[in-house]
Parts: sequence; C-alpha cells; structure tokens
Amino acid sequence: MKHLTRDNLFLLLLTGTLLFFTLHIPQTIYRQEDFRHVELGLPLPFIVQDQGITPPLPWQTYLASMCENPVKINWPQFLIDIFFVFGLLKFSSRFYYLKKMI
Repeated sequence: MKHLTRDNLFLLLLTGTLLFFTLHIPQTIYRQEDFRHVELGLPLPFIVQDQGITPPLPWQTYLASMCENPVKINWPQFLIDIFFVFGLLKFSSRFYYLKKMI
C-alpha cells in the first residue's frame, strides 16, 4: 500500500510540474486589447493575466511577473487540468507496470 501512495504522490508532483511549465509556453497576441486578458496554461487555460503592455504586434508572451501584472486563477479549470493530467499520467504508468510484469 505504501508503494501505491508513493507513486501517487510522485504523479501528483509531476502533474504540478507539468502544469507549471505550461505557463511558460508562448502565446501569440495579435491585438492590443488582448494584453489585458492573456490566458495561460494547458490543456485548459487556468491563469488570466493583465499584462498591460503595448509592444509591436504580433507579439509572443508568456507568464510575466506576478508582482507587476495582476493574475486571476480560474480554480475550476485548474482542478480539471490537475485531474486530467494526473489521470493521463496514472493511465500511462499502468503500461509501465504491465511491461515490468511481463
């Protein structure tokens, strides 16, 4: 039983790490108005950031400093992302254990 708990803890940590890295995938902005509502995160965007800058367009942006740019976390989408990625990793890990047993 401890082995399963340790595996689940590892998968949960890996899920959090993967979701954190999705915040740094560049988003292309084509209109100035879109800098007020930059959606970040995959598979569902769970962070909305007001970057309030005016660079030349099109512009690629990612998660900017949270101290200077307000951030809103969409909790339902974040929880859905956690369940989805965790479930996908859990499903994938079954193939690893199945191969190990054969």
